[in-house]
Amino acid sequence: MKIRKGFVSNSSSSSFVIAYKTKDICPHCGRRDTEFLDLVRASKASKTYIQSVGKEHALFETKWANESEQAIEQASVLLEKYVNQGEWEIATIDISYYDEELREVFSDMVRKGEVVVIMDDNE
Repeated sequence: MKIRKGFVSNSSSSSFVIAYKTKDICPHCGRRDTEFLDLVRASKASKTYIQSVGKEHALFETKWANESEQAIEQASVLLEKYVNQGEWEIATIDISYYDEELREVFSDMVRKGEVVVIMDDNE
């Protein structure tokens, strides 16, 4: 994983370890509202994709990126915090610099507290 903060204009994508709120399944019809990863999966941008889903995978990606022990420990504490709340899932994603619509949605969801950035390319 490249380590840089937010969206950088001289890169084709930005990487994030995120916690995102999961949506409940309707007990009546069996459907649920769109989750953030559904939007990532639906993106047509070649550099937008899901690297991994789950806390253990996110920690592996963090260690693989040669993060410092302190950064890994901080990420681990935050990952545990959100996983233990029950309504959050963890994912490691890349968002293309050219995927303007998803970048906008992502930034909006972060502002609303529906997505939390645990680590990004600048940490």
